[in-house]
Amino acid sequence: MNILERRLEVLKCEQIGYSRAETVIELSKKYDIPKSVLWYDYRNKRKWQPHIQGIDAEQLRLTIHNRFEYCYRKASFLLMTSQNENVQLGALSRMIEVLNAYSHLLGPQVEVGTEDKPFIIKYWRPENAIVTTKE
Repeated sequence: MNILERRLEVLKCEQIGYSRAETVIELSKKYDIPKSVLWYDYRNKRKWQPHIQGIDAEQLRLTIHNRFEYCYRKASFLLMTSQNENVQLGALSRMIEVLNAYSHLLGPQVEVGTEDKPFIIKYWRPENAIVTTKE
């Protein structure tokens, strides 16, 4: 039995939808290993999963950034072009959701704006955003 094979099987079980407990029970029977070995794999998953799947942290960050930007631009386009008030409210709601989710990834302060008039959105709570203009 190979460690790589076992860890790939762990990821496969997760993808199928098994819980961690179900995965541990199934794979401990399949590979005839103690359950503690599989629980150890779960505890250290952050270390081995990126290496197995070939995930580059910088590329992943850029991909997530691009997806957030795409969702925001699409909602912004709908807000500006739609004549229906319900669609405009939905688009505005989506824009707020995207900014909220993106702010959780970046931390408590997001700097956005244009070159002419940059501004900072400071979040104490995401629903109570305070916008201040830089002079």
